[in-house]
Amino acid sequence: MGERQRTLEEELAQAANERDAQRAVAERKAELQGKEAELQHEKATIATLSATLTERDAALAKQEAAARSAEAALKQKEDSLSTL
Repeated sequence: MGERQRTLEEELAQAANERDAQRAVAERKAELQGKEAELQHEKATIATLSATLTERDAALAKQEAAARSAEAALKQKEDSLSTL
C-alpha cells in the first residue's frame, strides 16, 4: 500500500508541475498577445501621424508657392509703379 501511495503522490506532483508549466505558458502567451495588440495600435497611430505630416507638408508647400507668387506679383507692381 505504501508503494502505491508514493507512486500516486509522485504522479500527482508531476501533474501539478505540468499544470503549473501550462499555466505559465498560457499567461506568457496572453501577455505577448497584449503587447502585440499594443504595438499594432502604436503602428496605426504612427501611420496616421505620418499621413498627417505628409498632408501638412503638401499644404505648406502650396502656401509657400502662393506666397512666392504673391511676392513676385507685388514686385512686378512695384517695378511698374516705379517706372511711372
